[in-house]
This record gives sequence, structure tokens and C-alpha cells, in this order.
Amino acid sequence: MTNKFSKTIFLLLALLSVGCTKEVVVEEIVSTAWSDDSFQIAFYEARHIEEHNISSINIKNIEYRLGILDRNDGSKVYLSDYFRRSGREHSNLINISNKELQFKSSAGFVVARVGDSGHYYLDNVIYTADLDYIVYDLDGNILHQISKAPVYCDGSAYHDIGRIRVLASPDGTLIVKAESSTDCELEVNFLDPGNDFNVTEIKRISGDSIGGLFWVNNNNLLIRACLQSNCAESWVLVRPGQSGVISITDNEFSNLCLAGAIVRPDINSEGELISWNHPASEPGIDTATLEHYNDSEFTTLLERTVRAPDNPDACISIESFI
Repeated sequence: MTNKFSKTIFLLLALLSVGCTKEVVVEEIVSTAWSDDSFQIAFYEARHIEEHNISSINIKNIEYRLGILDRNDGSKVYLSDYFRRSGREHSNLINISNKELQFKSSAGFVVARVGDSGHYYLDNVIYTADLDYIVYDLDGNILHQISKAPVYCDGSAYHDIGRIRVLASPDGTLIVKAESSTDCELEVNFLDPGNDFNVTEIKRISGDSIGGLFWVNNNNLLIRACLQSNCAESWVLVRPGQSGVISITDNEFSNLCLAGAIVRPDINSEGELISWNHPASEPGIDTATLEHYNDSEFTTLLERTVRAPDNPDACISIESFI
């Protein structure tokens, strides 16, 4: 009897070890952004299947959808159905930081990143997605789509910072698109959402990828360009509608008056940080502290210098640079 029982247990364990698999659907919130008045929250909701077996967990069928939540009553409106992002399917894609959201409620649109161009190699070629950004109106209609041109700096060996960034101005009247080119420069295009997203001007900055990018205000854009893993020694100030660009040293940057600047979409000008992990739960609202800016537009992947948007003693106004 004992021998038969032992054989049964052995058989069951053998069957489990060769492929007994359980599938679990996992849902989570992977990205959030405040509306202009902080009364609403745009969010990326993701779901995927986890295949659990005796020795591993496999991720498959990662899908996303975009929605807006009312902060006061908790009601939700979805702007999209579930969709698959451009790029390889991998568990790391669930939490990577390039699922950007920008909620310009006054201008009536949401900018959502949906592709991974420049973030990894595929068959020894830097991967370029079919589509990198979608601009939705607040009824869920697609207003505009942006794709990375499949060109990169020749000989570039670094690909983790991203080779295209799209960022709306604080009031949503302009959208900047910065992307790398074969001559190791960033092509910076300004688009007008109010005029069918036509390009109003183009500027060129030396560098093949972006280590920092944010609007100080509607008239001043700061870009930190990087070249083959080395970021430039200074930031570049770009002013829409004005010729040329202005170099700003790290020392000048550390002394800029930046109180109220929005450097992360999930932290508003009041310093409120959205903390939300699961669609079935209510979002938490925390007070952002210095360490919450570690992955903000102030940093590069090489220099983990951290600075909250504040006004140091005797700070320098961005308008003083000419």
C-alpha cells in the first residue's frame, strides 16, 4: 500500500514538472497624469496573462487602454479600447518609464506614448516602432499620430535614453517633437495642435538622444542632449519663435528659479503625487518629496542628480538668459 501511494505521489509530481500551467489575468495602473486643474487624472491601465508553472512565470498578451478618472466622484471614462503597444512583448515593458502620458485638459487632448523606438536593439539594429505617440481628444478620437523616423546617429552604441520625445507645452498650444538623426543631431520640431499639428519651426541641436526635457513655462523649453552615452556639459534653452538656442551650464541650471514648473505629469504644481497601482482601488494622493523626482526630466541615466522644482536663494530667472 505504501509503495502504491509513493508511486502515485511521484507520478503527480512528474506531471506537474512537465507542464501543468495555470493562467492568471493581472491588471494594474502603469502611468498617470494630472489635468491642468488637478480635478481629473488620465491613466494607462494594463492587463496581461501570467502563465504559472512549477518553475517559472511567463508574461504574455500585454494590453493597454487609456482612461480619465474624476478625482472627486471616482467616475471613469475610457478613451480607447484595449490595444497592443508597438514593440516586443516582455514583462519589463509593463513598468518601463516610457509609457508617458500628458493630460492637457484646457487644450482638450491627451498625449500617450505607445511605442518604444530607440529603447533596445533587435537583430543588432536599433528598434523603431511603427507608431510612438498618439494624441487623443477627450472623446477618444485620434487627433494625431507621431512616428520615429528609422534613422539614428551613425556608430551610436547607447540606446536606453530614447531617441524620440514628444512633450506638450504647459498650456497645450505647442507640442515639441525631438528625435535623433543620422548626423548625430537632435531635430526639434514644434507642432501647432490648433492648426492640424503643422510644424511651425525646426531647430537642430548636437546630440543623438535626450537626457532631459521639460518646459519651464510656455516660452522656455530646456533640453539636455546626449551623444553616445555622454550627455552634454550644459542644458540648451530653446524658445519657440526665436532664432538660435542658448547654452546653460550645470551651475546656472542648479540656480534657476523653477518653483511651480511641472517636470513629471503625475506631480502637479502643488507637489501632489498620484500613487495608484490597481484599477479597482482608489488613487492615493501623496505629498511629493525630493526623492520622488529621481526619474524626472531633471535627471540623466548617467548622472542621478536630483532637484525638485524650487527657487534657491538668489535664483536666476529663465527670462534673464539672452
